[in-house]
Amino acid sequence: QPRGSGSPTGRRRRTAKPAGSPSSQRRPPTNGTVVDEWLDSYKQSREAGLLVLINFIVQCCGCKGVVSREMLDGMQHAEIISTLTREFNEDSVNYPLSTPGLQMKRFKASLCEFARVLLRSCRNSLIYDEYLFPSLLALLTGLSDSQVRAFRHTSTLLGKHISSLQAQNT
Repeated sequence: QPRGSGSPTGRRRRTAKPAGSPSSQRRPPTNGTVVDEWLDSYKQSREAGLLVLINFIVQCCGCKGVVSREMLDGMQHAEIISTLTREFNEDSVNYPLSTPGLQMKRFKASLCEFARVLLRSCRNSLIYDEYLFPSLLALLTGLSDSQVRAFRHTSTLLGKHISSLQAQNT
């Protein structure tokens, strides 16, 4: 056994954090918490709230690009998508929904759950405010027609999930 390794295999043992330690008490935010916080920001400013949601979707596609307020105010969705496409690392074939195994399943389930919680939370007010829902669907539709597979795959999943949830609630 090597000196200082702590185990016969040479691997360090993981020790559990004490129950009272801060890291054992922190839990990742739930989709409900994330959506509630987003709704608060949307109520403060529709444009800023939509921008946060758009950038969340862009990040879910694996794109490092960011949609700025100026882009949102001065460009059509097609122009925004074209700009993001140029910024996207097309050499990378990996994006969150293409990751093999359990990680992809968890990401997909979390993304769909986020959409479900968002729709449920917005059902009676914000989603029908003639701004959020049409803007969101226009973006998802544009992304689903992109030449970048990550945009197509992620936006199609979200669009399909949102549409089927909406149909169930009507």
